[in-house]
This record gives sequence, C-alpha cells and structure tokens, in this order.
Amino acid sequence: MNNDNVLVNLLMPYENQGWTPARPTSEEAIVAVENKLQLNFPDLYRKLLLYSDGGELEIGEAFINLFDSDYLRELNPHPVWSTGLPGMVFFGDDQGDYLYYFDPKNRLGHGNWAVYGVSMGSCSVERSMYLAQDITHLFRRILNGEDVLSDSYLKDE
Repeated sequence: MNNDNVLVNLLMPYENQGWTPARPTSEEAIVAVENKLQLNFPDLYRKLLLYSDGGELEIGEAFINLFDSDYLRELNPHPVWSTGLPGMVFFGDDQGDYLYYFDPKNRLGHGNWAVYGVSMGSCSVERSMYLAQDITHLFRRILNGEDVLSDSYLKDE
C-alpha cells in the first residue's frame, strides 16, 4: 500500500458500499483554495481531492458529505461560522445539523489539521467536539462503525 495514498487506499474498497466518490479535481483547483486560505493542505487530503473532489461516506449511523474544491474556496472563511471559529477550514457536513472542520494551525491543541465537529447553530470553540488527529483517523473511526458525532462518544472523550 502506498503510504502517500493511505486515505485513498482506505476508501477504495468501500466504493459504492458506503463510500460514494465524486469526480477528481485538478491540482490547479486545490492550489486556488490553498492560495485563498493562505495555507497548504496536508498531502493526504490533497491526494483525496485529486481522487475524489468531494464525496459521501456513510457507514452505520455515521455520515459525512465532503465539500468539493469549488465549495471549499467559496465557503472558507465563512461569514458566520468563522466568527466563532476563526482560522478553521470547514470541509464537510452531515447534511443536517453538523459541520466537520480542520484546525490547520493547532489553535485548539490537538495538532495541526486535527478534525472537529460542531453544530451549525452554535459554531464556537466551546461547542466543538474533537473527533480525530487527522482526516485519515476520522475515516478509520467511521469505517469501524463509530458514530463520531454521537452524544455517547462525546461523554467518553
């Protein structure tokens, strides 16, 4: 397994069985988002976008809708959500009440590019849930059947 493509390799066996990939994006589209945000995405996330520009992962109760590069560029920074979560990069949602976001500069203390969830109605650090050290670990948790946004998980954290 190519270590540079660990996230893509993790998802490929689930294509059309929980993972619904989108069309690939281009390097130019990724660079446009990075330039707007003035940061560089981790290599694993870049490779994911090059393989699938967005997509949906649904295993058991867990669901994540990944934003495509065009929406990433339009959405970030968000005029409302970024007020309570400055500097964070919103990359997905549950098509309901919750957002998934990256902390690219370790402002919340779990490492660069750690993944968090937060209710769309209360975007703040105080209401955020630490979900995983990076997107690969988040997807592993989901693929293992964990409902990462559940109250029971939050109580155990």
